Amino acid sequence: MIPESERSAALAWYHNNRDRALARQRDYHAANVKHVSKRKRQKRSDDPVLAAFTRVKARATMKGIPFDLTVEYMRKLYTGYCALTGIAFVDNNGRKDKSPLSASLDRKNPWKGYVKGNVHFIISFLNDRKGRARLETFMLDFSKHARDLRKAVPGVRVSKCVI
Repeated sequence: MIPESERSAALAWYHNNRDRALARQRDYHAANVKHVSKRKRQKRSDDPVLAAFTRVKARATMKGIPFDLTVEYMRKLYTGYCALTGIAFVDNNGRKDKSPLSASLDRKNPWKGYVKGNVHFIISFLNDRKGRARLETFMLDFSKHARDLRKAVPGVRVSKCVI
């Protein structure tokens, strides 16, 4: 851990030299793009919860969506299984092309935002299908979505909703 005095000095330098610091970051990234990309992929595959936290926090900030989640809270939510179907999540190994069975953080009520009590992890296939619908509305057609999932991912077993 960095001592507080060094951290304060580093932050002061950054605020006084922000443009210079960003230029150094851009130059480093341009010179080491393969190494940086590999490190990012490795970090995403090592910790899917941290990767999901980073993505949703950026999305919430960009779109002005309410956000009060913490990494610790998300770690408690993440069981390794879909909250709706009980299907085990498939790891993407840092690839951008996600598996239909990869973990995806879903807002039960999209209008409330990413707040505690309004999110759960479900498979990305169902989250893509759900879109902006409320969970209650989406669940009315659950059998249709389960049938489509069985077609999209041969061998997957979805018999009923677990919630």
